[in-house]
Amino acid sequence: MEESNVNVSSQNLPQTLNNKLRNSLFVKLCFIGIILLVCQIPMLMISGLTEHRQGLAESVEMEVASKWGFRQNLIGPLLEIPLWQVRSESTKDGGTRQYTERSTLFVVPDTLKVTATMEPELRYRGIYEVMLYRSQITLEGIFSEPLPIPKDWQPELDKAKIYVGISDMIGLSNLKVESDCSSNKVLPGISTRSVPFDSGLTIPLKLPEGGVLPADGLRFQASMSLNGCRNLSAVPLGKNTTIEITSTWTNPSFDGNFLPTERKIGPQGFQASWQINEFNRNITPYLLGGMGKQDMPVAGVSLLKPANVYVQVTRASTYSLLIFLIVLMAFLIVERLTKTWMHPLQYCLAALSLVMFYALTLALSEHLAFSLSYWLSAVAIAALCVFYCALIFRKKTATVGIGLAVLASYAVIFVLLRVEDYALLVGTLLTLALLTVLMGMTGRINQQGDKVGQ
Repeated sequence: MEESNVNVSSQNLPQTLNNKLRNSLFVKLCFIGIILLVCQIPMLMISGLTEHRQGLAESVEMEVASKWGFRQNLIGPLLEIPLWQVRSESTKDGGTRQYTERSTLFVVPDTLKVTATMEPELRYRGIYEVMLYRSQITLEGIFSEPLPIPKDWQPELDKAKIYVGISDMIGLSNLKVESDCSSNKVLPGISTRSVPFDSGLTIPLKLPEGGVLPADGLRFQASMSLNGCRNLSAVPLGKNTTIEITSTWTNPSFDGNFLPTERKIGPQGFQASWQINEFNRNITPYLLGGMGKQDMPVAGVSLLKPANVYVQVTRASTYSLLIFLIVLMAFLIVERLTKTWMHPLQYCLAALSLVMFYALTLALSEHLAFSLSYWLSAVAIAALCVFYCALIFRKKTATVGIGLAVLASYAVIFVLLRVEDYALLVGTLLTLALLTVLMGMTGRINQQGDKVGQ
């Protein structure tokens, strides 16, 4: 009889051990931790997919811009005056030899005013949207008298030129140039390598003999239509530079080395102006020999799209671990309270559905507004979790609780995405609130007893 009892106990030992393991809260928590770590693998794949789609969007933008005009940067006007002087040197036989040395003097304008009006234009290539613009630009510069001709150098005033740098000439049209001492002839391209830009315009001049400029200075004015992509900027080349940019676009980003002195942003667009003097930028007012290739300070603006879907998806995915933790803990709490055991595979499938949220949001946001895509995905995943919960627990209260937990989690992340500047503060407060709710829900676990699966 005793042997029979021992055999029965031995046979029930694996079943008893299995029940203890599957009912152990510690084991379940460890398993959830493993799931959280494993879920980072598909999240990395989604992150790579997001970067790939963003790269495709950028390549489309580059392709369209190559036929329309890239980001435009204006430099100039810059005055060039060829110089020469006769110098002597000793020869090997003890004599002297005279030769002509040549150089170039570059002079920046005393005052410069850049006025630009940008009209945004959205173009589409497939599902991708490209931010382009048409602009009307006026450059006005004055070179005051006297010219800083170095001592012992003779100027070749009939060979003087004015250069205007334009970063992408393909977008240029309707060019008009007016200047003192000029036939208003304009040559395409830059005829020297001594300036800090590779493309633009060359305007030949014929200055008065003796280098005496008109009493009110040498005036230069150019107006043009310039197409570009997203960004427009100008180099404050003058000793005193004024830059004014207006547009009907309501979401500008002022970038470059200077912030606007004044700006107005409203429903009708924006107006921005910069006042920059010669002490604000590291540019020599005149230079003998050439300026060379150097980084020039710029002031400008970018036309931003209100919400870059790829950036938004990337930001949302940074909170994925928090979503997984909240939802899986909600499943665990419901499991303990309803005394219905969940198979490890069911936990894995529930976590996989949460991963699908980010792929679904990414796919929808390429066709719909991000907010709409986000909430459609959230509702779809919540419905999937509710359906799965109903199959597992077969209790209405548990099913509704899981659905609310999923929607509340995505609502928290959506709030964080909308309050970027206060994301840390809001995220901390909301996490504290969720932790309080979880603590309240888990307070009855010990009171219910560990009878799950019995």
